[in-house]
Amino acid sequence: MNRKIFNLSGIIAACVLSYFLGRSHCRVQTITKEIEVVKYVSSQYRKIASMPNLERDALLELMRRGQL
Repeated sequence: MNRKIFNLSGIIAACVLSYFLGRSHCRVQTITKEIEVVKYVSSQYRKIASMPNLERDALLELMRRGQL
């Protein structure tokens, strides 16, 4: 009887630990993707800001296309 309880508790502990391991791995991937998105957006802002003589109409058109 004690052996069955010990085995069952071991299986439950393994499931809980694997759940938390997967959850932390998912969090790391999410943070990595957020950092990549921030880098991409900042590079796009630098590209747009380097364009000479941007007027109001040109900026509005970029906003409408979703590039700004």
